[in-house]
Amino acid sequence: MSFTVKLPLAQSNNLTYEQIETRQGMIKQRVKNLLLTSPGERIMIEDFGCGLRRFLFEPENSGKSELVKETIETQFDKYLEGVQLLDVQTKIDDQVLAVKVDYLIFTLGVQDSIQIIVKT
Repeated sequence: MSFTVKLPLAQSNNLTYEQIETRQGMIKQRVKNLLLTSPGERIMIEDFGCGLRRFLFEPENSGKSELVKETIETQFDKYLEGVQLLDVQTKIDDQVLAVKVDYLIFTLGVQDSIQIIVKT
């Protein structure tokens, strides 16, 4: 049983699209979508998304790391019911933003993490 199509779309061996086969995988995809979607990009939910790419262009002295963490915390609380944010680690260079997010899926009792790297 599959839950949904894996994004980005990729063809599997049998000429169909790759599928997400587990609830944990489905939630990981939801977390990834939340992190990479920019506010205003999702129709009918204008404030959905962290928009990590926009933080690449913030001034260095603006407390970029704390702003990224606060944004992720707010979005997790609002849009990922049943998922608890455990930790957010950021590494910011001139043209690269790396974010590692650790979270707990209550319904499965599973801890997971995802790392996103955004480049200019």
